[in-house]
Amino acid sequence: MYISGTPNVSRTLIVHVGPPKTGTTTFQKELIQGKKFLSDNGVSLAMDHIKSGAYIAYTIFSKFSSNTPIDYTFVDQRKCDFYIRQLSASSPISLISSEIFSLWNLEAWTWFLQRVNFERLIVVVVHRNPLSQMRSAYSQIQRESVLKGKSKYISPFFPLYFEKNKSPFVEPVSLLETLKQLEVEIVGVSFETLLEQHMTLGEFVICNVTLQNLKWNDCRHDWLHATHQKTQRIFLNKGFSPVIWDIFSFANKIATIRNCTKFWPNGNELIYRLNKLNKHLPLIEMDMSHLLQQQTNEWFRRTKAIPPSGESVKDIVPILDEMAITHSQQELILATLGAECN
Repeated sequence: MYISGTPNVSRTLIVHVGPPKTGTTTFQKELIQGKKFLSDNGVSLAMDHIKSGAYIAYTIFSKFSSNTPIDYTFVDQRKCDFYIRQLSASSPISLISSEIFSLWNLEAWTWFLQRVNFERLIVVVVHRNPLSQMRSAYSQIQRESVLKGKSKYISPFFPLYFEKNKSPFVEPVSLLETLKQLEVEIVGVSFETLLEQHMTLGEFVICNVTLQNLKWNDCRHDWLHATHQKTQRIFLNKGFSPVIWDIFSFANKIATIRNCTKFWPNGNELIYRLNKLNKHLPLIEMDMSHLLQQQTNEWFRRTKAIPPSGESVKDIVPILDEMAITHSQQELILATLGAECN
């Protein structure tokens, strides 16, 4: 085991690693709301706010990765060492969460485990349908790109990155491979299975993993009461158009060509109008259901997590078909966004 000092055999560290776009922020908000409940049950939440875990995780990530522009400084090292000492001096059970943990390589994990004073380490990994995960990220990036007025690094053909092994996301099986080389317990859970069972990630991690000494129904009832939750909070936003950046780019292009003065609205009003236009424009629908199915099956085999029982849904990825946009549709775009043309 990775132990420093003289460990108490009951000391357990639970690390939730995400990865990205699997409900991490919602889960972290749950943890902050339920901090008193956790403390009353002997669990130390090693987070003051939802970004606490990200700081320690990214600091160590930057120390061992060449893919980050942020240098690991002496000040960072001092802060990191202080945080680890605090973590190791806390309650018999400690819990921390950050999706950046999923980016750690073997060297980073080894460095961390050699410094924390816990005998038992449990790593919670969440699986989400890869294309749903990617689509969620793409929608967020498109929205932010429109608000900031510039495109980010992603292409409309983002799912094809999977075929070329260029995905910016953590491949679920490769993450398991890294963790397998360490003496840790891996607990896997499916994002879609939680949806089917009307359970939050917080309920699963607290009542299935952290407080196993409590009766499950009692734990769930008390957790929901502590976090002021009445119904399932995890949801999929189906009302957001994933092609708003494409529409915005096309609108700017035709406004320039036609020498129009652009009176685009700002912020969420712009997002609302672009989302509204989506219903009136031609889209190409690409079925990406077949991508990464083998990896998904392998992930469930290794983790023994319960897969979703519902019928698989086709992953339809819409892409704006600029070549099929008519003159009247161009007029609609300009009028909706607010443009005066000569």
